[in-house]
Amino acid sequence: RGYDRAVQRHRIDGWLKRFAVGNTAAGLVWAMTIFYIYRGIDSASLVVIIFLLAGMTAAAVASSAAYRPAVVGYIAPILGGLAFYFFSRSTFTDWALGAFALIYFVFINRITQNLEQNLIQEVSLKDKNRELVVGSIDALATCVDNAISAVEAGDVAALGELMNLGQMLLAGLLV
Repeated sequence: RGYDRAVQRHRIDGWLKRFAVGNTAAGLVWAMTIFYIYRGIDSASLVVIIFLLAGMTAAAVASSAAYRPAVVGYIAPILGGLAFYFFSRSTFTDWALGAFALIYFVFINRITQNLEQNLIQEVSLKDKNRELVVGSIDALATCVDNAISAVEAGDVAALGELMNLGQMLLAGLLV
């Protein structure tokens, strides 16, 4: 049983690594857009490309937040390339845009971290809820067995108490 879990965990780790590598490769492909910008383009095209790249990084958070290394692998080349492009220019506005690209990276990374933690917590709560339901069902089954024993023994008072307990357990399951 422990071996099966270890093998399963190894398979999951392998897929997570492949997922992160694939996202990083996709991020590098999108970061190659920066080479196009270096050719010299008009301001309107520059704005469209920057919004496109920023939108792609925001979409990566929504689609890949369950595994933060995959998100960081995707957005780091894109936002790092944009920051490098703006820092390589000479105006204050370009330097400010480079700083904004880095600040955006920090915020996106933090949002991804929060989403990843929320997903982990949600799965943990679902597991705990499942355990509670199973425990309540087991307690209800025990209560029914005790009620049957009380009826067979002719103990009416114990039967009434067990019925009240059973109703409370059942009410807890239905809520």
